[in-house]
Amino acid sequence: MQWLQNLAMNFQRFMAGRYGGDQLNLALLLFSFLLTVVCSFFPYGWIGSLVALLLLALTIFRMFSRNTTRRFAENYRFLKLWNPVKNWFQWLWLSIRYCKKNRYFLCPKCHRIASVPKGTGHVTITCKGCKHKYDKKA
Repeated sequence: MQWLQNLAMNFQRFMAGRYGGDQLNLALLLFSFLLTVVCSFFPYGWIGSLVALLLLALTIFRMFSRNTTRRFAENYRFLKLWNPVKNWFQWLWLSIRYCKKNRYFLCPKCHRIASVPKGTGHVTITCKGCKHKYDKKA
């Protein structure tokens, strides 16, 4: 059991000052996995598997990088692109799941989700994120 603690401490020392994982790394890892699975069904799937392997190498490079400011900036740019897409899917899921009780709207400025009870008529919604006001019919 002592060797496991030593291994954990050595790995912790090795990772000190390195970037580690973030949302972009997770997205690259998932995309690499999906690309490998999908390409395994095609005759020239080795090309896709090679691209997936390169994405995996990029993920590992980003995790062990010591240039944390650059990795943070890359993740920030990724999140600026990803968050509106994620919010749209979240809005779609909520609209389908709770369609009898509420109506869900996306803020036109920041794409944050707002919930309004059905049957309230015309309402002015103030976004909690950016304080933008917009009119909708619930």
